[in-house]
Amino acid sequence: MLHVRMRSIDTVHGMESAPRRATATDVANLAGCSQAAVSLWLNGKVEGRLSKEWVQRIAAAANELGYVPNKAAQRLSGGQNSTVAFLFPNVQYQLFGDVLYGVARVLGERWDVHLVDMQRGTDGVSRKDIYTAAMPFGPAGVLIAAPTKSELEQLSRLPVPVVALDAPSGAEGITTISFDLGPALVDLAKHLHEQGHHRVGLVEFRGGSLILQQRSDAMRRHLDQFGIQVTDEILLVSDLSIEHVAQCVAEIFPHWREQGVTAAICTANTLAYGVLLASVRGIFQVPEELAVIGFSDSDHAAITYPPLSSISLDGRRLGEAGAEALVGLIGKGQRREAVLPTAFEARCSSLRPAPNDCPGDSCHTSHPECCRDMHTGARRRSL
Repeated sequence: MLHVRMRSIDTVHGMESAPRRATATDVANLAGCSQAAVSLWLNGKVEGRLSKEWVQRIAAAANELGYVPNKAAQRLSGGQNSTVAFLFPNVQYQLFGDVLYGVARVLGERWDVHLVDMQRGTDGVSRKDIYTAAMPFGPAGVLIAAPTKSELEQLSRLPVPVVALDAPSGAEGITTISFDLGPALVDLAKHLHEQGHHRVGLVEFRGGSLILQQRSDAMRRHLDQFGIQVTDEILLVSDLSIEHVAQCVAEIFPHWREQGVTAAICTANTLAYGVLLASVRGIFQVPEELAVIGFSDSDHAAITYPPLSSISLDGRRLGEAGAEALVGLIGKGQRREAVLPTAFEARCSSLRPAPNDCPGDSCHTSHPECCRDMHTGARRRSL
């Protein structure tokens, strides 16, 4: 069983790391407190024992001195269970559940994983400094999911091995596990072209993630190669709740219709579910008036109505590859970067309706029953 702990760390910004061979005594002296107080902070036992002010002062002192707790090295040398800090954007991160499952499969019972929510605001800016978020646990290594540009730059400050998941490859000094989206984006653009779409709208939730911005740019390039334009009126949402997305889509759809938009590409499946909810409420019909494509895929995508076309990203494999890479770095200093394959799954949500006399079982999709209902005009209006 994977031992997972989630704690909140007070944030201190703007501190520069100093020489890394500081001791707990140095931290106590700089903070103006006892070594016992530093020990409580290091072990996460501040609740009811240290005030918020003292926690902030100790964290600031540790950050300024570049203090690294000795317990990570002690655990490794003694063959005991080790600690890994897993930093993630927020629980709405689209692959979080699958990624954590993959991490658990690799780390198993040997590791104690601490989950740290970086608490990004609606502006995409993290409310936590990388050092003070990760290091109080004394981790042997750090995993971080979908880092921002600022977070990626800060990772070099950490004195332990780091693996960035769902991050751009080629980051200097950082081991990354990423996805190869090229083939899937080509298939997506080709599919939309074959279905007769010439102008599409984007529904995005970037949350500051560097990789999401790069994916959006890559998608535009591939669509352009097939003569498909992306409308300038992009729907950029700050909340991933399906209800919120549905309301936003209902507001923008009249403008899209005036601009000739016939398909919506969503950078996360959760966003696509919001678009489908707007359809259920009668704002438009999918795919007759608006084709819908999701991103990241999941088991749920195949059972929506209509089944959702989506680019498939294997979150579980992402977590496994990241955990394997981190173990290799910690144990032998081996750097194992990986670029994982992706695929585009075409389902009924992006297929243009065929003539009413079209037999459903001749449709080139794995959901002939859904298509038969669609071809004969049968429509559901409730979930």
